[in-house]
Amino acid sequence: MPFIDIGANGLGWSPDNKFMYYIDSGKKLIYQFNYNLQEGKLSEKKVIINFESEDANPDGMTVDADGMLWICHWGGYKISRWDPYKKEKIGEIILPVKQITCPTFVGEDFSKMVITTARYGCSREELNSNPDAGSIFILDIAGVSGIEPNLANM
Repeated sequence: MPFIDIGANGLGWSPDNKFMYYIDSGKKLIYQFNYNLQEGKLSEKKVIINFESEDANPDGMTVDADGMLWICHWGGYKISRWDPYKKEKIGEIILPVKQITCPTFVGEDFSKMVITTARYGCSREELNSNPDAGSIFILDIAGVSGIEPNLANM
């Protein structure tokens, strides 16, 4: 496997497995690679989202059945939905905690989103005003579902 970057966080594949998405939290960038499923090779790395205009760092990520990216905002109280083809934010969900860490779709039909959060990095005042920090949230998002996860042979 070639060296990609440091600061790796979110990772996901398009529903057709033609693209791999990757978050470099330190650089606040989301990359897209072409992905050859048969060979397991990446090519043509390019930036598709620059998170500089957001009020937080990109953290964990998942991809829904429509191929949209769901990106957690570490330090930003939300998760946002992005269109990787148009390279634009198309929605967001505000949560009652500051450190949003990682999303995934679960359930028989992948219709529920589970989002993990953290207490780490919160001041005592923030923890007092955000008692749910570190909790797991389960959301039903109308019209949105996930895809079956890719499994690795190890």
